[in-house]
Amino acid sequence: MKMCLCHKILLGQRRIGKILYPNTTVRGSITCTTMGPRVFVPSEQLYSVTCILTDGPENVIVTPTSSSITVIENESRTVTCSADCNPPPCNISWYKGADTSSNIISSSNGLLQLNNIQRPQAGNYTCQAKHTQISGSQSKQLMVIVHYPPTITSLTSDATNNMVDEHSTVTFTCSVDSLPSSVISWSRSQQEEQLYSGSQYTISKASCQHTDNYTCTASNNIGQPVSKHIPLYARCSPRENIETKRNIINRIDATINLEVDIIAYPEPTFTWYHTPTRQIINTARTQQLSTINYKSTVEITLNSTLFGDYIVSVHNGIGIQNFTITVIDGDICPETIIISNHTGVEVEYRMPETIHGQTFETDEICVVDGAPIGVIRCFNGSWSRIAFNENCNFQESLKSAVTTNLSVIAQSNLTHNFETNLVKVQYLTSIADELTPLDVIYTAIMLEGISKTDNITQQGVTNFINIINNIQNSKEQVVTEANVKVNISNRLIASLDELELRIPTDDDDGHFRLVTNETVVEVWNLTRLKRNPVLGLSIDVEGSNPVDIFENNVLSTLYEESEVIYKRTDVGILLNKQFVTPTIEEKTTTDIRLSMHMLNTDNLFITDNNDTVNSKVISATLTIDRKPVVNLNGSFVTIVFFPQKILQDKYKEKYSHCVFWDFSLNNFRGGWSNDGCRYVNTAEGRDVCVCDHLTNFALLLDYYGHDFLVQPSHQQALSIITYIGLILSIIGLGLTILTFLVFKKLREGRPQQVMFNLALAMLSSWIVFLTGIKQTGDHVGCIVVAVLLHYFIMASFTWMLMEGILQYLLFVKVLGSHFRHFMLKATILAWGLPVIPVASMLAIDVKLYNGGELYCWMGLKGMYYGFALPLGLIILTNSIIHILVTHSICNRNNLNTTVLQHSVTNIRASFCSFIFLGLTWVFGFLAISDARLVFQYIFTVLNSLQGFLIFILFTARDKKVRDYWKQLCWSCKTRSTTSKSSKTTSSSTAL
Repeated sequence: MKMCLCHKILLGQRRIGKILYPNTTVRGSITCTTMGPRVFVPSEQLYSVTCILTDGPENVIVTPTSSSITVIENESRTVTCSADCNPPPCNISWYKGADTSSNIISSSNGLLQLNNIQRPQAGNYTCQAKHTQISGSQSKQLMVIVHYPPTITSLTSDATNNMVDEHSTVTFTCSVDSLPSSVISWSRSQQEEQLYSGSQYTISKASCQHTDNYTCTASNNIGQPVSKHIPLYARCSPRENIETKRNIINRIDATINLEVDIIAYPEPTFTWYHTPTRQIINTARTQQLSTINYKSTVEITLNSTLFGDYIVSVHNGIGIQNFTITVIDGDICPETIIISNHTGVEVEYRMPETIHGQTFETDEICVVDGAPIGVIRCFNGSWSRIAFNENCNFQESLKSAVTTNLSVIAQSNLTHNFETNLVKVQYLTSIADELTPLDVIYTAIMLEGISKTDNITQQGVTNFINIINNIQNSKEQVVTEANVKVNISNRLIASLDELELRIPTDDDDGHFRLVTNETVVEVWNLTRLKRNPVLGLSIDVEGSNPVDIFENNVLSTLYEESEVIYKRTDVGILLNKQFVTPTIEEKTTTDIRLSMHMLNTDNLFITDNNDTVNSKVISATLTIDRKPVVNLNGSFVTIVFFPQKILQDKYKEKYSHCVFWDFSLNNFRGGWSNDGCRYVNTAEGRDVCVCDHLTNFALLLDYYGHDFLVQPSHQQALSIITYIGLILSIIGLGLTILTFLVFKKLREGRPQQVMFNLALAMLSSWIVFLTGIKQTGDHVGCIVVAVLLHYFIMASFTWMLMEGILQYLLFVKVLGSHFRHFMLKATILAWGLPVIPVASMLAIDVKLYNGGELYCWMGLKGMYYGFALPLGLIILTNSIIHILVTHSICNRNNLNTTVLQHSVTNIRASFCSFIFLGLTWVFGFLAISDARLVFQYIFTVLNSLQGFLIFILFTARDKKVRDYWKQLCWSCKTRSTTSKSSKTTSSSTAL
């Protein structure tokens, strides 16, 4: 209610009256009707009066304006209170609590001064405002909250005297007074980590190791945390803290320490005695390491009587424990470090102190087989030589700049940060030409581990395939050497198959495709397809040549068999729709996956044989819940190949094989097999195969040892050259042999005798070749021809070697004619040694002489080991001999002209024989490889003309031989003339 006092002059007298203006604010002059007991004014009469309005208090405001304030203990705070009164000021007072009749704190100008506030000062405070002239008041309350740091009021345990028996339960309780509430944590002095959070901490089964001081720590971020400690003692019988060294080996006069490290509570007693002498040892020292940990030590200087068993009995009233230590007369191997680069990277192997007779295995594990890198044995105080795991013997392997980094990654936890490791390895192997076999090994091991890791991303798959490509692009010899050490082929191919099981596919159509220059990977989740199931994949070509690199625009996903266009297919694979569709419909799983990949080269597929992959490699795998489908229920998968080398039609079915990679072949090193696969036909220049299983497929060409890759025109030309040359050689060798037979003086010298036998061996070989090389119709006869041809060619080379040895004896050893029975020994060796490889091949396997269907000769394996190897050794030996002979002749100054000319003649004859035979067969060996045509022409010309050239150089050009033939012819002519003259004379006489 608001009131004002009205003042007016009426009839010369002052009159005072009260005028009420409910809920109205009045200022200045007003017009009003007065009333009241002291003033009589007609109601209709108006007077002009001046009023002074008196109202309030109102708008009581406390600053801070919130309903409560928080103050930290020992801080000071000022609070102000204000209100509106008219006329001002209001009378403002502060009270503790809500009662304004007492407990007044301040009645000044509305300030509440809280200095160095303490916990008891917390609570409600009331600000009351009153008018100085009229009755009535208004008030407002403020809550003062005082925060203070924690105080641990009590820390107790339910254990009597803080001592418990083992296996009992004990609970600690920590009571804390603080505002706000504190976080209570528990710890113990022997452990740094926090044990528990909460006001109570319980040990359910106390053990000896629980004996410790336990600390309760309270903190509420006001002031410093406070802590309080309480001990716990767990009674326990003695037991080992550190395993006692039960065997000590040492020598007489050595000082040793026998010790036991024990945990027990209460404190135990130690009694030592020596079993052989039954003496108690009183020199033991006991050291307390902690409340429950004690060590007892006995120092002994050994003599002959102090070896044997020592027993220490430990007793503490809770239990008793005996420990036996045996002192052995012997040696101990000290701790040592062995540094080795056995794995290709220098590593330190730490060997701990070990007693005699024990074996230590390295902590480092071989990444190839999971066995220790090395094993070493201690014997009589000395370490044996460490036996390293040969499966990880990469010591002699070449190392590159990235070998160490690859080794670290391969031997790390491959499932940890595998995406990062893939990025690193892709970079490390990016320069493929610089990779070493050891780099390839470590990379393959890393890929093998990561391929079995789930949650790989599509980017991770890309990095994985790029690493595979880097290995494919490395040098062929590098991958081959790596495969000898570690089964690289099986590892990499299996890793790629494993990866495809885990590749994440798109959510919409369940598809993933990755195309690189060397590799294509395509995966379909067949349960997500909204159309006909995917049956296969193919690469299409526009021209007449296979594609060099893979590109996305040449790939075609196959849904129907009719989509295969043979004349445009480079490589393709197609599953049977009648098998795939029911497989999808019958299964309730959501993971039926068709995984396919193509490889542009066969560099990953290392085999021991020399068959050549004649196509790209393509693979298909059908899996259900990551399990491969093995049984195709009688259906077949069709594979179409564009062969890289085109065979004549008559040879295709026999020498072009449809194969798959069999991981179990070659003692599980892998190899190509045609089991379950067959060649069907050729369709528009493409070879078509079918197989009854799924895996990696290729077209294999078995052409080594055969000449069907040579065009017919070249075959005819080579045959004509061969026959003409052999006829000339047979004539020439025949004349050479005839010359030596007719003229005895030509057979007197050792060089001439060697040349005679050489010509005889060569003539025999060419006669056998000319008459029997094509006799393939008779199996036994063909083998006989191959055996004879092998023998006589080997004999020719052996006689060539005898010729070189003869020159060595004449001009290096200078034995001359004093070398007794040279020709007898040479004849036995030259005609006898060739029997060894021939007989060996016949004893091992007669089929080694089944060289081909077109001619009678040995097979490729037999030719390598039974022919090429011994011939190579003879050629190498002869080369060395001729170098030594030439060097000896050039450095000798005491030869007269006649001897020198004779020596040069003999050496030239020997050297020419070596060149004709040796160089010719070098070209023959080169004719086995892919660059066969040029070398076949060179070999054919030189080989067929060998005998004729020997006749020209060593018979026809020899003046002595010509003179002998002239004398013979002249003698025959003279005898003929004499005979005719005699007959004429006789006739005349008779007449």
